[in-house]
Amino acid sequence: MSIVESLCGADAFRTSLCIITIFLACTSFLMKIIPKIPLLNKVTFIPFLSLVPMTLSSMGVLPSDYPLYKPLQAVLLYMAIFFMIMAIDVGKVIRSLQPRILVLFLLGCAGTALGAALAQVLSAPLIGAENSAMISACTAGSYAGGAMNWAAVGDAIDMPSSLNATAFPASVIAYTLYLGLVLTLDNSPIRPALERWIGVTNDLGKSTASVTYVSKTEDSGALKLEDYINGFLAFCVVFIVSIMLEQLVRGLVFVPLVIFLTTFAIILGAIIPSTKVNGIKRLRKMSSFGEASLFFLLCVIGAQAKLTSSLIHAPALLLIPAVVIAIHVFVLLLSARLLKVDLVTSAIVSIAAIGGVATAPVTAAALKAVELIPLAIILGMLGYAVGTYIGVYLGAFLLP
Repeated sequence: MSIVESLCGADAFRTSLCIITIFLACTSFLMKIIPKIPLLNKVTFIPFLSLVPMTLSSMGVLPSDYPLYKPLQAVLLYMAIFFMIMAIDVGKVIRSLQPRILVLFLLGCAGTALGAALAQVLSAPLIGAENSAMISACTAGSYAGGAMNWAAVGDAIDMPSSLNATAFPASVIAYTLYLGLVLTLDNSPIRPALERWIGVTNDLGKSTASVTYVSKTEDSGALKLEDYINGFLAFCVVFIVSIMLEQLVRGLVFVPLVIFLTTFAIILGAIIPSTKVNGIKRLRKMSSFGEASLFFLLCVIGAQAKLTSSLIHAPALLLIPAVVIAIHVFVLLLSARLLKVDLVTSAIVSIAAIGGVATAPVTAAALKAVELIPLAIILGMLGYAVGTYIGVYLGAFLLP
């Protein structure tokens, strides 16, 4: 029994409230404290949202397995997907990007998928074909758009909670190490060599994008109570329709609920800008609620992670994300050379895919390329949508 359960007298209601309070406190504390720590002030707090609850769970403070986690994770996941992706105007995103930048991003995602397929082949003898396929699919999804896609893909392919809890820490650790390497690129001795090999030193991305994923020029006003009610009503309608469609096509074609939900959110994001109803336009501003759901979701996933078990199987579990990142970087750098995209822009494109919108802007700022922050945000949001499709259907392909 965990410390929290003991303090609450094993009462389910009190324990659940205490766990939720700890998650909220962790999120608030990390958002405020990480930017103030000298060694970490250039690093985003996002990886710690999983690492801290993961550590508390491993120490026995939080329960690693609790009935609250699964329904809470599902609700947070679907809300994060809906409200964050609904804020994307895909047509505007594509028009705002130089073609070569968009192609580079998509090729980087293709490299991630290729790496996941190779990782599955290499790791299957170590952990089993089915386990390696599931982990590789989740890794491909999360490394093509951020950690939210790990949960989305795992839910779609029915990944067991025990396997998810063991494999997720390795993904977070590998991503954190890669992010650290990219953040040191500015003073890295290998930077000149990479720039000479790519053959481009100018910042192509300076004029690449001029919009953020939620347009600041929209005169939609501040959110009101009715906007939140309408937003949650829209979510409920889309969620119920997605469930009905999933049941309708089940047995005919593999289209899980998360794919329907993601697709509807993309369609709404494309329709909303053209509507003349101001109240509907304001729904795009609920992307901040989606981000809050994502941060809370990372805490829930982290609390379920079994760090001890993950460390025991570390060589096999770390092999998958390591191979995925290696192939992703190789394909991205080769593509950057062919497309004539400079190293800094390529690094931001890479982190936008692997880390999502939460870490890409921080990377742009750390590499002294603040003019690329809009690009980082746009590609990170695009990755949320792209990564779900990549992970789900790669999993369907790899699963025996």
